Amino acid sequence: MLKSLQNFIANPKPSRQEALGVLRANFALMFLAQVLVAILLAVLLRLLSKPQHGSVLVSQILVLFTLLQLPLGVSLPLFASRHGGKGAALSATLLMSVLLSTSAWFAAFAFLIGSQNSYLMIMLLLLIIYYNTGFFLCGHFANVALKEPPEKANGSDETEQLAQNSTDIPS
Repeated sequence: MLKSLQNFIANPKPSRQEALGVLRANFALMFLAQVLVAILLAVLLRLLSKPQHGSVLVSQILVLFTLLQLPLGVSLPLFASRHGGKGAALSATLLMSVLLSTSAWFAAFAFLIGSQNSYLMIMLLLLIIYYNTGFFLCGHFANVALKEPPEKANGSDETEQLAQNSTDIPS
């Protein structure tokens, strides 16, 4: 996977399929890594502490926070990728994967405090929906990766002018 990422970054004109494959692979890897770390930490801490019955209010607040992750996890990456280019698409994909997988930490906390299974199932269902949403949005970011950023499009003319002006300055 690292080789395909290097090829994607080095390729000046990647295909949409190449961009989509790399972005989806990076999204899945980052999302699942966050979820795995949250699960491992929750299980470890649960083994070290005795479970108690969690507050219904705290469980409902955690579900609310989980619900709020979707608009945040979609809008910030879309805003971050507005200029286009491979860098913007890759950073937006990574940002989206981290923001959407934050719900796993809320679920881990709910598990630790002993929330009812119904709240845990709601959070798990939302986490699955968030993964699918992010996986789907990687298609948008693949299109963003194919778009040339404005700085690069105008930068070649400005760079040539700066180089020409620097040679015109007497020493």
